This record gives sequence, C-alpha cells and structure tokens, in this order.
Amino acid sequence: MGVRLNSDPVWFDAISLGFDAGLRDIPPAAPGQVRALLPDLTKALEIGRVFALLKARYRAVLTALDHVQAGLAVVLPDGQVVVENAEAQRILRLGDGIALAADRRIVTADADVTAAIAASVGAAGQTARGRAARHETLLTIARPSGLAPFLLDIGPLSDSRAELEPGLDGALVTLIDPERIPYLRLDRFTALYGLTAAETDVCGWIAEGASVAEIAERRGTSPVTAKNQVASVLSKTGVGSRLALIRLILRVLPPVA
Repeated sequence: MGVRLNSDPVWFDAISLGFDAGLRDIPPAAPGQVRALLPDLTKALEIGRVFALLKARYRAVLTALDHVQAGLAVVLPDGQVVVENAEAQRILRLGDGIALAADRRIVTADADVTAAIAASVGAAGQTARGRAARHETLLTIARPSGLAPFLLDIGPLSDSRAELEPGLDGALVTLIDPERIPYLRLDRFTALYGLTAAETDVCGWIAEGASVAEIAERRGTSPVTAKNQVASVLSKTGVGSRLALIRLILRVLPPVA
C-alpha cells in the first residue's frame, strides 16, 4: 500500500507499507490506521529534510572555517565549546598550556587563567543577550614549552536570527599561536592606518613577536628609535599593546589559506 505525503506538482514524497505475503487483501482497518499516522509521518519527513539542509550548511561552514589559520571556537556561556575549526583543534591538542577538557571546556595549566577564561566567556554571553557591556577580552596563555604565549580573544556571539537555536548566545573565542602567524599582506594594513614604510617594517617584526631590541638590531637602528617607532605604530592603529596590535592585524587581514 503506497501513500503520498504531499501534493507538490513537481516532486513528491511517499511511503510504502508491506503486509504479510499470506494475506490475500489489505486488512480493512489498515487504511484508517495509516491515515491517523499521516500527519506525524509528514512532519517527521519535513524535519528530516530541514535537518539535512542544516547539516549540509554546517559542514560547509566548518570547511570554510578550516581555511582560517587562526583558531576559532564557538563557546556557550557555561564554557562548553560547541564547535571549533582545525587550527583551534591543533592548538588545544598540543598539550602546551591549554587544552579542551573532557566536558569540552577550555582549561589551562593555571587555575586562575582558567577561571578568567570562564568569567570572560560568561560575560561575553551576557553581553550577547544585552545584559552586560563587556565587548571583548584578550588573554595570554603561558606555554611550558617556552614558546611565545597563546593569545585568546574572547568576544560576544549571538545567533540573533535563531538559525541554529533560539537564544543561542555565547562567545567566539579566537586562539592565536604567534609561532604560526602566516605571511600577511601588511601593505593593506599600511594603507588602512597610514603607516610609513619604516612603521610597516616595524609592524611586521611585531607580528613575528620580535622585541624592541630585536627590532632595533634587525633594522640597524638604536633601541630608542625602535621604541619610538613601536609607540607610533600603536598610536596610529589605536591599540594599547603589542598583543592587541597582533589581534588587530589578524582581524583586518584574516589569515585564510
């Protein structure tokens, strides 16, 4: 017995029901029993189709995020990581001062830093819901390996259109490994903030984690000159620290492979 589940003129969905081969006819009660189930069957079909479309969109978004060479993680206000891209997974699996716990919360080797991350994520979630005004937090994570500390940029994230789930508000956590900052087209950054050629060069060394002394040595200038140039770059770009400058560069020039 076949039943059509919709009346679309171009295509349609249907179900077929089989009965015991020993029966000569369809039982008289069967059509009525099936008819009573049709609304539920139709709804289940619609939900399945919507789910399939959302799943395809979700995979497409993840594929796109995996091309971003900075770590990205969507985190609920309670600290649980919903999804993370490939670079975030790499950083969290290194075992170098930061990791993803079994309950999918970001933890570090320092309990105070872990608490600060949780508090910042919670505040970002409150901001996303319009209940607070804490826009973003920048944290550094020390690495036992001795390499340059990880940077965590935590900001509010709201699914205002309820594309995933109504009321899904939390935080977008950007994880930056200064040791793996890719080649950046700083000429674009220069044009945007009006940096001179010397300031652009200094900006590039800052992005690579060089100290003032190292910048002075590599550029053949005095430490005082290098310090003044770093201060000029920070002033023109409107940031208060070298870490904030790195974050700004990555925001203006997204590292997409």
